[in-house]
Amino acid sequence: MADRFAQEKAELRRLAGERNAVILAHNYQRLEVQEAADFVGDSLELARHAAATDADLILFCGVHFMAETAHILAPQKTVLMPDTRSGCPMADMVTAEALRALKAKHPGVPVVAYVNTSAAVKAESDVCCTSSNCVEIVARFPRDQELIFVPDRNLGDYVRRRSGHESMIVWDGYCHVHDDIRPDDIVAARELHPDAVVMAHPECPHEVLELADVVASTSGMLRRPETDPATSFIVATEVGLVDRLKTLYPGRTFVVASRRAYCPNMKLNTLEKAIAAFERTLVSGDSPFDRWYFGHDNQAISADAKRGFEIFLGQGRCVSCHTIEQDRALFTDNRFHNIGVGINKIQPDVPRLSAEFQKAKASGASVDKTVLADPKVSDLGRFAVTTHFDEIGAFKTSTLRNIAVTGPYMHDGSLKTLRDVVKHYNDGGKSAGDPSVNPYLSGGIRPLNLTEQQINELVAFLEALTSPQYVNAKTKDGATP
Repeated sequence: MADRFAQEKAELRRLAGERNAVILAHNYQRLEVQEAADFVGDSLELARHAAATDADLILFCGVHFMAETAHILAPQKTVLMPDTRSGCPMADMVTAEALRALKAKHPGVPVVAYVNTSAAVKAESDVCCTSSNCVEIVARFPRDQELIFVPDRNLGDYVRRRSGHESMIVWDGYCHVHDDIRPDDIVAARELHPDAVVMAHPECPHEVLELADVVASTSGMLRRPETDPATSFIVATEVGLVDRLKTLYPGRTFVVASRRAYCPNMKLNTLEKAIAAFERTLVSGDSPFDRWYFGHDNQAISADAKRGFEIFLGQGRCVSCHTIEQDRALFTDNRFHNIGVGINKIQPDVPRLSAEFQKAKASGASVDKTVLADPKVSDLGRFAVTTHFDEIGAFKTSTLRNIAVTGPYMHDGSLKTLRDVVKHYNDGGKSAGDPSVNPYLSGGIRPLNLTEQQINELVAFLEALTSPQYVNAKTKDGATP
């Protein structure tokens, strides 16, 4: 796993360099994503980096409202997200329409919006704050002035108590991660770590904050050990911050207040998806398929291609690896699979080849030279990089974009036409059900039982993935797409 992460981080950094991109990661991201980023921080810090960067692209590893904020501050930049489904449930608890309705009931009352809101809600607000500066922002208003605070009831309560500003109408939203941290969690953690300093995020309930030694934003928590002589800390916020703290202060002990404090939305972003986000910037999106599927031009592809798409999604099971999402289609899961190409012909030699390769690699020989010395080694696939036996014969799923003009196909060029490719899968990778031929075959590879007509329809769909500028190009076997 560590080897895989190292390779993916290196690839992500390479792509960022090629595209003049900056990678921003929130403190709650997976540790490997944080390690690959240019800057790691809280919402405010990352917003400032977004505004100051001279990069052409911003890859924002966080949740949706953060990427929106980055684009507001850097409108001339392209902002990418590894996974656009990475949203914030608390931000979704207030809508612009609902806020307008509340404002209508309290005309003229200023609205203070926590940064954890959509751009539409921010547009309805008078001032925006973060957990770092919320008390300071509210304290600038006269204490007797009525205010609307959205959307976090716990943060609003904290601000009201700290600022002495009692005339606040606080929206009844909450962060499910912090709201689920209970006083009992703090008590139990203190029993195990009696000398630990308790740090809590102001999105936690008041009863939890009352038990804390320090109430701070994530950036405040990250700075605290610099000046606090304590050797152990209990951290009442999302578990990802503990990874960051351990990295910054390896000589200290950091424990989570609650294992339930896990944000699944933040964890949707992975290195693979980050790599795919960069790769999408190079993908042409003007094929007949795009005009039909995303552009709703019903005449863009043929009836055969439409039936082929149904096979692609269904009986053909192609979409399990060549993925299509609601708003984009990269046609690759960026994973490695053994689909029965190359490995079948070297199967009797696999034990010898793998052992010799491991020996050569251990002696310091380069992978490239070893492969060139014996072309059969290339059929070992990703094993030649990782030496993991479960990756023998595995190759990365390629995109299907412009596939009509990229033959011959597969890593060894053994399949000359798209029809050959479809028939290979239809036969179950040639060795389905016979582990003696290819015991490393990926589990999803099995006979499809497609008819000749269905094969033709699936090929018609694949040909519809080629963009107009290549329509007159010829594939290497002489066929015109």
